[in-house]
Amino acid sequence: MMLPTFNSSAAQRARILAHLQQQPLTTLQARADLDVMHPAARVMELRGQGHEIITHRTYEFSEVGERHCVAQYVLTHASRRGQAERKAIMFLKGNSK
Repeated sequence: MMLPTFNSSAAQRARILAHLQQQPLTTLQARADLDVMHPAARVMELRGQGHEIITHRTYEFSEVGERHCVAQYVLTHASRRGQAERKAIMFLKGNSK
């Protein structure tokens, strides 16, 4: 199996999901901190995989001091619960062999 490269779509989705499991993420944060240039596309793909992610509009200042209206993505508690349940089921299936 080929591992995803650092900037593959899969790797970008993984970085965004890991961040969202800890805290919300804005467009500017995704670009600056996670090296994801088009976070909206990756979030759409994560939603397509069944993750419940809510989008809020907020304002942030860019590195040059300009105010921008950006998206803030939030992973819902229901989605987090579902992930934990899936992990537990996979763990149990792995130990039942």
